Amino acid sequence: MNPTHCGKVRTNFILKRNGSSIEKPQSEWKLFPGQHKAIISEAVWQKAQTVRRRKEQKSRAIGAPLLLSGLLTLRVGHG
Repeated sequence: MNPTHCGKVRTNFILKRNGSSIEKPQSEWKLFPGQHKAIISEAVWQKAQTVRRRKEQKSRAIGAPLLLSGLLTLRVGHG
């Protein structure tokens, strides 16, 4: 998730409220070219972000008491 790996620096990613810090959504970050060498290409970093977002969408049911709640579905067939 860290853009420094692909040679960029980010700003505007921390929002401070009442003495605590909250990370803003990635869509609100501002990225700039860094002066350091990238350890992966930007294309690889972008692909990793796509995979990470896809995995976030498949999380278990929020507030569920069991670890695997929401991951399995029951399909009833005819026959």
